Amino acid sequence: MLLDGLGVRAVAHEWAMRWVGAKIVKIYQPYPRELRLLLRARSGHTTMLLSCDPQLPRLYTTDSEPAENPTQPPRFCQLLRKYLEGGELLGVQQDGVERMVSLLIGHTDALGDDHVWRLVIEVMGRRSNAILVDEQDGRIIDALVRVSGTQWTDRQLVPGATFTPAPPLSGPSLLEATTEEIEPVVAQAVALREKGTDAIAKHFAHALPGWSPYTAAQFVQMHPDSSEWIQALRALQAQVRQHRYVPSVAFQQAQAIGLSPIGIAPQPQVEIVTFPTMNEAAARYFEAAARQRAIAQKAGELLGLVKTARTRLQRKIEKLDESLHDAEEAQRLQRMGELILAHLPEIPTGAQRVVLIDDYTGESIEIPLDPTLRPTQMAQQYFKRYAKAKRTLRYAQEQREKAQQELVYLESVAIALQEGSPTAIDEIRDELEEEGYLKRSKQKRRPQPARPAFVQLESGAQLMWGRNNRQNEQLSLHIAKPNDLWFHLRGYPGAHVLLRGPATPEDRRMAAMLCAYLSGVHIGKADVDLTQARYVRKSPAQRTGLVLYDHEETLTVEVDPASVLRLLEQAEQEHTQANGSPSTTKDRPPTEPVPNVRP
Repeated sequence: MLLDGLGVRAVAHEWAMRWVGAKIVKIYQPYPRELRLLLRARSGHTTMLLSCDPQLPRLYTTDSEPAENPTQPPRFCQLLRKYLEGGELLGVQQDGVERMVSLLIGHTDALGDDHVWRLVIEVMGRRSNAILVDEQDGRIIDALVRVSGTQWTDRQLVPGATFTPAPPLSGPSLLEATTEEIEPVVAQAVALREKGTDAIAKHFAHALPGWSPYTAAQFVQMHPDSSEWIQALRALQAQVRQHRYVPSVAFQQAQAIGLSPIGIAPQPQVEIVTFPTMNEAAARYFEAAARQRAIAQKAGELLGLVKTARTRLQRKIEKLDESLHDAEEAQRLQRMGELILAHLPEIPTGAQRVVLIDDYTGESIEIPLDPTLRPTQMAQQYFKRYAKAKRTLRYAQEQREKAQQELVYLESVAIALQEGSPTAIDEIRDELEEEGYLKRSKQKRRPQPARPAFVQLESGAQLMWGRNNRQNEQLSLHIAKPNDLWFHLRGYPGAHVLLRGPATPEDRRMAAMLCAYLSGVHIGKADVDLTQARYVRKSPAQRTGLVLYDHEETLTVEVDPASVLRLLEQAEQEHTQANGSPSTTKDRPPTEPVPNVRP
């Protein structure tokens, strides 16, 4: 989802009201298409994030830091440092609801002359860019992405060219449209009612540019009566002109799915969070979206590997089941040999088959014979076939058990990949290398495994959980104390959750909900096993993170995703306060809980 014109307008207004007069202390370019300007004012400091990523263009202020910065600043970053570092933010400009913001920055050059520069940020999908312009003569100093006339026919973005703004929106924008211009647009929208909200929203976004189809869809859902649309649109125009916004983000199953400056209509199974400023909403949405994309990119390859391995194991189990079915005839082969020996006088020489009565069951059993063999030899043949079938049965049972354990392990890896963070996914890659699913990298320096996540509950109890199999094993077999309460989704692979301290029934319910959620049950009822950590032990399978347990009781809980998401957010905040930004520091062991190494 892109930041639409209304969102850009809200962000730019907040910048103008809050940060004009601030000094530009430092400029970074941590990624090829991302700039960060560290601002410092009397009232505080912040970082302007200006991303021209074609898939996720965005701009907002944030206190978070990038995961890393290049040792050598890129060309455009060096240029901006030369012209803008130490300068003062003189103004923030945005025309109507265009997705373009200009930062006017005053700076004193080496000769002591004052000069004004314009840093233009365009967040327009694949055309997103950052351009440094000399405000005096409109000459382009340079652009983050240089564009020649052979690439775009409407403008050039190269050093020395005269800066030309991006083509304006066609037709009346949402902000400027008059009642006479709105009326035919609404009439056409009414005619689309049978096609549903999406069709109406796309029509509004196209006919009155400046808002995204998603924001327009929220407007339609919040005003279901089409007779109110003209009046509601006029009211929305007044609201935006007065900079009265309702910055909101929608979450579904821990995924950020929507951002709107005018509010979000209630939806089933969707949590809607409203923020005091558009910057905060944009930061929350885009940082979650960027994290989701990073996870998807990191996890995609590994999920494909795990899927292939699971398919292979499922086929192996099917073949072993066939072998087990055939081997189950072993007892019948043994009984045939015994019957032949018990009824030797009754079996004629050279017979191809014989029907004998089982003295124990009274059942008549037809036994195939080899006419070239004597009955005693035929009995020995059945005993040999029985011994072979018995060995096959034992081998097939062992192999099937191993394959089933490996399948459970891979399913737990798949869940961890879907629920994990980028750091946790890196650990999963290392784990898969150790388990032999990936070729071990000889040159890569292996980081120290991260500690399991934790949070302090209001009751004083501590809640801890693993984010992958390595952390699950560390938590359950090394950190856990004998009396800690241990949770696991009943009958399925998933996260290990530990509850330490005097826990209330509500604490147990929350731990069970968290366990179910992290194991893939994001909504509905779930059965979660609860036992003391003393009854948890390493599985004989020796697979990372696989354990056995007993003395359990089962809790049935209704998973409340909103409560779990708040808990996960609290854990992230506590981690940030203890260790700094999670994006700039490695996961460190918390001062609490104190590790307790179990023998």
